[in-house]
This record gives sequence, C-alpha cells and structure tokens, in this order.
Amino acid sequence: MMKKCFITAVMLILFFLSSSAWAQIPRPARIGGTLTVDDIQITKENGASYTFAVTRPDGSSFIPSAEDADGIDDNDLYRIDIPIYDVNEQPGGARKDDPAIIHVYEDGSELILTSPAGGMLTVGDSGSLKEINLFAAGTNQPPAADAGPDQTVSGGDTVILDGTGSSDPDPGDIITYRWRQIEGIRVTFVDDTAAHPTFVAPEVSPTGESLIFELVVTDSGDLTGADQVTITVVAGNKPPTADAGQDQTVTEGEVVTLDASGSADPDDGIASYSWRQTGGTGVLLSDDTTAQPGFTAPEVGSNAEPLTFELTVTDNSGLTDTDNIVITVTPANQPPTAEAGQDQTVRAGETVTLDGSASSDPDDGIASFSWRQTGGTGVLLSDDTTAQPGFTAPEVGVTGE
Repeated sequence: MMKKCFITAVMLILFFLSSSAWAQIPRPARIGGTLTVDDIQITKENGASYTFAVTRPDGSSFIPSAEDADGIDDNDLYRIDIPIYDVNEQPGGARKDDPAIIHVYEDGSELILTSPAGGMLTVGDSGSLKEINLFAAGTNQPPAADAGPDQTVSGGDTVILDGTGSSDPDPGDIITYRWRQIEGIRVTFVDDTAAHPTFVAPEVSPTGESLIFELVVTDSGDLTGADQVTITVVAGNKPPTADAGQDQTVTEGEVVTLDASGSADPDDGIASYSWRQTGGTGVLLSDDTTAQPGFTAPEVGSNAEPLTFELTVTDNSGLTDTDNIVITVTPANQPPTAEAGQDQTVRAGETVTLDGSASSDPDDGIASFSWRQTGGTGVLLSDDTTAQPGFTAPEVGVTGE
C-alpha cells in the first residue's frame, strides 16, 4: 500500500524511508512548488533536495517502517539534522541547539511528526499519540574573531593581545586561536596559540611604527573567522646621561668652574641641572642649578684636600641621572729660602767655593740656582747655575778687597 507523507515547513528536508511514498505538500510562501517523496528523499519540482534525518540516542538511524510500537520511547532524546541555509529558524519554529517538543503518532511502522509550528510529516497510517523530545540541529556556523582593541605602547613595553572577545554562534563550540604578524618590525610571541599572547614592543625611531596582527579562530567544525589589530609603537623616553666633567687639581684660593656641559639626553632634552657638595670643606657655588657653576677653592693648610660634588640632570619627562666629580685642593705655593753660605776671608790666588746648598723650599722644592757677582774685582765663576760654584780669588792691594 502506498503511504502518504505531508509536510509544512520553512525549508525542504530529506527523511530516510525504507519504502516508497509520495506527498502533496501545500505551497508555503517561502518555498512554493509541489514536492514528491520517494524512498530516500523529498524533492522539489526543480530537483533541489534537502536533508531531514532522525537519529536515536545511541546514534543509529530511526527508520519508521522498520520500528515497532516500542521503537520510540517517551523519555528518549532524538536528533533532527536540518540545514539552516539563510535562515535561523528551523522548521517547526525550533532553533539550532534548542530542544523542541514534537508530537509523534505511532503504531508499529506508522509515524506522524508534528512540529509546534504546525508542520506535519505523516508516514503510514495514524495511530496513538505520544510525545517525545527531539533536538533540532542546524548547519555549523563559523566563529567570529575579535582581535581586541588597537593599542599605543612604548618601545620596550610588554604588550598583551586579547582574543577573548571572539565567539561562535553554536553554543559550546570549541574555539582555537592562531596569531600571526602581517606588518611592522618583527616580534616574537610568547605563545601564538593563546587567547592572550604577549610580546615585547621593539625600539623604534622617533616617528614610531605600526605593527599589525591577524587573529584566526577555528571552531570544532574547522570553520574559521579572522580579525586584525594594530599596535602603534612610539619611541620610549630614554633617561639622560649626567657628566660632571673631569676631576681637577687646583690650588687654594683659585676660582674653580665645574662643567656639566657633557651631559646629554637622547630624546626630549635636559630640563634642569642640580649640583650639591658631598664631601670636603664647604664651599659656596655661584649657582647650583646651572651647567657650569663656580666657587673659590678654600684654604687647606699644608695638606691637599678632596672636595666631592654630585650632579643630577633631569630630562623633560622627569627621568634623571647622576654623576660625581672630585676637586683636589692643594696648599698655595710658598717661596723658597735662599742661603748663600757663610762670609769667607781668603788669600789672593786661592780657589774659593760658594755654597748655596742650605737653600730650601717649604713645598715643591728648589728648581734652580743662579749666582751673580754684585761688587769687587770681577771674577769668573766655574758655573753660576750650580749650588756650589768656584772661582780664583784675584790679586788685590795691601789693604785687601
């Protein structure tokens, strides 16, 4: 006997049957046309076919003509796979992955499925009414990638990308992440498969650099979605370098000039200088906020004394650096004491030795001697630049000279 099948739905479906059947389906506004049912599918007049399958909880197919009255259990969860195509609502008003109550008439191999929206599929003759839970499952939808907001960072910063805004319209579908850089100075991810990968922003020129990354997310059905994020890297401010100048050795009473002009800043310039004395006899700087302050070296007695100073420079972003300098103050030079020796009485023709060896200097020593005759008969000194020059006493009258 030929069995009848009646369907009212918002899209065409395929239902597995073990025997031939036919159907005259009313023409819904969305579908239209006359459909026929053979032993494996429902086919529209133009030949297009669609899928409708019922699967038992154990995964086996439910074939109405092969089942007896006990083939469908009231408490079982069955599954209907229906292609979604361009609509979200399933036949019968059910939505993908939401449970739907479908009324089932059964009597041996006879089955009628009626959806809450009024669509009806009849296979065989009608029988007793039973109600079971069926599950409507639509076509897998691709995930939507979200690579997070664009960011502006400084060179050397640790950057965290954020793909956690990505989603999949199929509840419970698993999403995997894959990040790749597509533009800019190359960086290395800590983990390019993490939802929050990190990297260190590269050092860039004052003009900055844009780094572009692409996130691809994949669901359990291997469908993917992609999104991009731009990380703008600006030149990070570098601290200044303080240079307090070369150490100096000066004499007490001398005017000393400190010099910080060798200090520098690589980006936004030096905003201020600050000097302070950290050791030695206190002195007064002419201006402790200038690059080249001055002071007068103090008296230090007989021994040299170190004076220490610290320089702090600050750039226009508030970063600082320090340097130190030592100014060694020595006592002022004292004059030497000349000692020409004792007066002498000699005879004419005798060799005379002058003696300046008793001369002395209290600090840095005697550098030279210089003798000259200032009176009497002229004589010739053996060496007028030595401490002990000699000469021959000249002939003189009876009264001496």
